[in-house]
Amino acid sequence: MDILPKTLESCLSSVFDPIDVTIASAIVAAYGLKTSATSNTPATTKAVLDFGNDVSFALPARSFTRSWSSSSVPGTAAFLYHFNCPNPWDGPWRGHAIHIQDIAFVFQNYKDHLSLGQQQSGDRFARDIITFVNGDDPWPAYENGVKPGSMVYYAPTEGDKDESKFVPDETSEQTGRNYILQKLLTAALFDKLADAWQLFIQSPR
Repeated sequence: MDILPKTLESCLSSVFDPIDVTIASAIVAAYGLKTSATSNTPATTKAVLDFGNDVSFALPARSFTRSWSSSSVPGTAAFLYHFNCPNPWDGPWRGHAIHIQDIAFVFQNYKDHLSLGQQQSGDRFARDIITFVNGDDPWPAYENGVKPGSMVYYAPTEGDKDESKFVPDETSEQTGRNYILQKLLTAALFDKLADAWQLFIQSPR
């Protein structure tokens, strides 16, 4: 049986040990990967998915935004957002912000199944996307090293309050992101993270 945390540890070691033997173990510890597990549980799987989410989505989005905002081409601007609304539907991932859920909010397909606060967050998100695709600024642009602000969409699964807001800086407290990998690695090694994740996805080890 493929024990996911153990497989991921093996993939990280394969990629990073030739560079620095401390990196893989540091990542394992930072994400709380239970490499001693003998079966896959929601908790052990979530730790693996947290790493995969950071490598596949959060880290590339931030890196791309930083590069785009530093462009010398006139008339270009970068706008970063974080979708942190928790999943309101029953199941193992209830209460977690999950991939593709932002699409349901912006298209409002399931609006009637959301709390009033999440409905309002979805309304705001949709208006901002319409503003953006029409060439206007939905919120202040991200300026690398100057004003690294972003929009954070959030509303609880219960209640009538939309807590979405623009945050002026990219601290964990403001964005809800952990920045684990940025603290452990230099930008020059970010591509190696993608190599390790791809190795994990391709086949058990």
